[in-house]
Amino acid sequence: MGSIDSTQLGSLDRILKEKVAGKNPQLHNACFAAIGKEGTLYSAAYGSRDLAQTQPNTLDSLFWIGSLTKLHTAVAVMIAVGRGLVTLDQNVREIVPELAELDVIEGFEEDGTPRLRKCTAPISLRQLLTHTSGFCYDMQQEKLQRWAAYVGKKDCGFSGSYSGYLYPLIFEPGEGWAYSPGMDFAGRVIEILTNQDLETFMRNNIWAPLGMNSTTFRPWTRPDLTENLNQVAHRAVDGSLIKGRVPLGYPAIDCLGGVGLYSTPADQIKLLSALLGDRADIISKEGLDEILRPQLANPAHFLEVVCGSKRIWLGQTWPVGAQGDFGLSASINAEAFPGRRAAMSANWSGMAGIHAWLDRTTGLAGLFVTQILPPGDKPTIDLFLELEAATYQTYGPCVEGN
Repeated sequence: MGSIDSTQLGSLDRILKEKVAGKNPQLHNACFAAIGKEGTLYSAAYGSRDLAQTQPNTLDSLFWIGSLTKLHTAVAVMIAVGRGLVTLDQNVREIVPELAELDVIEGFEEDGTPRLRKCTAPISLRQLLTHTSGFCYDMQQEKLQRWAAYVGKKDCGFSGSYSGYLYPLIFEPGEGWAYSPGMDFAGRVIEILTNQDLETFMRNNIWAPLGMNSTTFRPWTRPDLTENLNQVAHRAVDGSLIKGRVPLGYPAIDCLGGVGLYSTPADQIKLLSALLGDRADIISKEGLDEILRPQLANPAHFLEVVCGSKRIWLGQTWPVGAQGDFGLSASINAEAFPGRRAAMSANWSGMAGIHAWLDRTTGLAGLFVTQILPPGDKPTIDLFLELEAATYQTYGPCVEGN
């Protein structure tokens, strides 16, 4: 790698520190790391784990990483596929008992009675991992909320259990795109096939080999971790931060492969580094290629959601009008984002201000971690975008020139 100007190198630190620990901080804490194929290029943590600013935030502080969990689940699934335990396209309704009986919701009668039909189509792991199975998070779908109220269902997507995700499908498998708990049921496939919970499978096959000792679905069993737990903050209407909470609840019940993980930035840096460096001892190149390649026959449904109705949840870091596709857990941009990631890069995000990208073309990955709700918090997004651009300004030419 070529030499890097120290002034440029300092720009990342100045940007992060000013917004988190400056005179007028916009976030109570944040961590950022820029990663190259040879390892971490920059990493820092600023702010405090609590709103009272009494507990310093570090790269070893514990965060709820929300939907960044989905990256772990995709890797776990491809490990299982690589071992011949399952294929991406076989019918997992024959494996997971919870998926045996499913309805598709069509609408409602005038008196409010839901109109349902039985789903007879198969559901594949590929569909679960690409959000094309017909499942949808209930909090993002008014029809599912109406159905739940009608039948008196209390469990929801924030209950911390698989039963909280058992709602009718909103379309036939393969006939649409909706951000969903498909990842959680993909994790359930692994649990059944291996006769162990998802945490055990991930720990043995991903976390332990990478030295990730601070990642878990069950933080309440790890007092060594919870003593460094970050407080979730909520952005009030006036822009101030007030005490919030993890929507999923604490403790959770099941090992939810879509949203359930708690981890440290230091651990997540290790995973991104391994994937950027093609660590074949963790996942085969073919398996990683499969995760990061476009999977959708028709990306229009995905783009309508990510760049339209659910942009605040899913497409906050994409420029308006950007085109792209979806891989196995990751959004994939079709064209380069000016001054930022190259075309065919993958990105993930988590509800409370978690963002990660993986750019194999340039050889750069990045991780941004904070704990701010609600999703789409503008100061959080603005800071992440500024840091990503500064990463490419600092390291891009050097990495490309290897």
